[in-house]
Amino acid sequence: MKKIILLTFLFLSFTINAQKTVYIYNGSSKILYVGNLKTKSLTSPNTYLVTNNYNVINGILQPGQILILENTTSATRFPFLYTSSQISNLSVVNWQRTINNGATFSTVSNSAAYSANGASQIFDRASFRIGTGGSLGSFTLGVGLPTIVSGSTWTADYTTNTDPNFPNLQETVITINDL
Repeated sequence: MKKIILLTFLFLSFTINAQKTVYIYNGSSKILYVGNLKTKSLTSPNTYLVTNNYNVINGILQPGQILILENTTSATRFPFLYTSSQISNLSVVNWQRTINNGATFSTVSNSAAYSANGASQIFDRASFRIGTGGSLGSFTLGVGLPTIVSGSTWTADYTTNTDPNFPNLQETVITINDL
C-alpha cells in the first residue's frame, strides 16, 4: 500500500512539474547498482551521451531509495550537471558523446554536455545490476526495449510521460520491486 501511495504521489508531481526528469525508485529489498545512463538527441539522429564514469564505481541505491535526476535551473535541459541530493555516493563525472552510429566518440565534461547538448537530449536507457555485486542479474530499460523485465525475485519497469506539444519535456519513471 505504501508503494502505491508513493508511486501515485510521484506520478501526480511529475504531471504538475513537467521537465526533463528521471526518477529511479528501488522499491525492492535488494541493492541496486546504476551502471550507466544514456540520452539521445531529438535534433541530431545517432547522437548519444552515455555516463562515462561516476565518483564511485557503480552508484548504489539501497532498498527504498529514490534517485531523482532533475534539472532545477532549466525545464528544457537534460540534467547532465547532477549530483544526487538523495544518494550521496552517486554523481556523474563525465559523459561519452557518440555520433555517427558510434563511429566517432569523445569524452565531455558535465558542463560541456549541458551547454552544448542539454536542450536536445532526452532519456534513452539505463542499465542496472541487482543484488550484492549484481548476483541477481542485470538489465537495461529504455526506449525500444521491453518496458518490464524480471528476475527470479524482482521485477523492474519504466514509463515515460511526454506531452506531444512539447516533445523535449519528458518524465521517466523506473521502479524496481520484489516479486
